[in-house]
Amino acid sequence: MIQRYVLGFMFSEDLEYVLLVNKKKPAWQCGLLNGIGGKIEEEESEFDAIRREVFEEAGLKTYNSDWKYFAYLHSKSPVEGIISMMCSRSDKYMARYFSKTNERIGVYNTKLFRNLRIIPNLNWLIPMAKNALNGKERSKRINIFESL
Repeated sequence: MIQRYVLGFMFSEDLEYVLLVNKKKPAWQCGLLNGIGGKIEEEESEFDAIRREVFEEAGLKTYNSDWKYFAYLHSKSPVEGIISMMCSRSDKYMARYFSKTNERIGVYNTKLFRNLRIIPNLNWLIPMAKNALNGKERSKRINIFESL
């Protein structure tokens, strides 16, 4: 069975900063920065899942209207899954720096994040999310197939 996941990128209102998590698990992500996300539970929508994950990982309460889809990623490795990619922008979410899951949360400049230890696909996912929030995306969500 293919697992369903959600991954979200929270940006400042001016899109200059993004909230990222220094991951401790799963093992292949340990020590790397990634967006906020995780598994979608059986009865959850993607919106319910991203709101739950953001609350669990960052202690932030968000709403469905805060989030926008920008892509679906079908990953084959290390675990096969469909990842619903979502993004949001709001300065009210940039104040918290420590996760409730003991993973460090940080606010990073979107022009400098490539110099950090990141999940490799963030090199193109973060600019894609910024474009979606700027209204520069296509009219339909993009489906992406990737093997890490």
